[in-house]
Amino acid sequence: MNMALPQSARTQACVVARLLQDQGHAPERVLAQQGLGSDDLRTPWESVPSARITGLWRTARELLGPDCGLLGSRYLNLASFQEVGYCALTAPTVLLGLKALANYFPLVAGNGLLIVEERDDVVVLTFHENPLSPICHAEVDLLFAALVREMARHCLQPIVPLQVELQQRGRSGSRLYRDCFGVQPYFGTVQDRMLFSRHDLMQTPNGANPDVYQRLHHELARNLRSSEGSLQEKVSSLLMHVLPGGVFELEEIARRLGLSARTLQRRLAAEGVVFSALLEQARKDIALQRVKRGNQSIKEIAYTLGYADMNNFTRAFKRWFGAPPSHYRHQHRPSG
Repeated sequence: MNMALPQSARTQACVVARLLQDQGHAPERVLAQQGLGSDDLRTPWESVPSARITGLWRTARELLGPDCGLLGSRYLNLASFQEVGYCALTAPTVLLGLKALANYFPLVAGNGLLIVEERDDVVVLTFHENPLSPICHAEVDLLFAALVREMARHCLQPIVPLQVELQQRGRSGSRLYRDCFGVQPYFGTVQDRMLFSRHDLMQTPNGANPDVYQRLHHELARNLRSSEGSLQEKVSSLLMHVLPGGVFELEEIARRLGLSARTLQRRLAAEGVVFSALLEQARKDIALQRVKRGNQSIKEIAYTLGYADMNNFTRAFKRWFGAPPSHYRHQHRPSG
């Protein structure tokens, strides 16, 4: 007997369950494998641990194939993100809506960060996963495809990405990606990101309501401030997400936090820490996780963490963990 599913996809668990059910699979068994039940489909988005969500998507990928995230995007809309989604939907322009979604994404998702950058006439939307909690590629497909679908649904003029870049490999022949995004993505890239024309994003969405947008914007900003903790914690969290994408300069981290480099240094000093120490700790944590995972070469890991010289990375890793990275990987290789 089919599980009774709520009409609104309020959680990723619900998205996976609805997708499995519509494809002829019993979702309750898959949910149970991750310790979830039907009640978890009715909880707020962020209430289900991200590791369990990733487990669900990996199972869905095994059952339905690598395009499952794209297929699931039909069940996800901005309203799924509750107040954060409504803030994006009521923004005066699509660009402001994307910025609102990126700014307040930490309130509704614990598996990564969204960053919006304006570069002349191009706007870049990048998803940075938490390197200590790797996600399934289907989760990125789901988010990106749903956003493109929502833009088409809420705008008078079509918005097609100028370019889509996805880290996953081996999907260049999938027509479904082109159908979902309007362009053929590049696969095997350094980052997961979409590029848009700034002119296209200056459209006013159908549901724009500046008064509601401002009210939600202020409420969400207050909630975000109360949840983020110290500046040290903010910097550390940001570094963990953006460092694998090659972002590690003080000036760039300060810019993404809306501060000058000097102000960031001064405020960190007031908390008794320096930026270089936070950067080294982030490098240490990511290096350990990636060396143990074993799906990247040591050279790739060193380059990802900003080490132009392999010898410098090897010396740093040995100082941190008592052995060169290649020896450490061999010693801690999973058995079987």
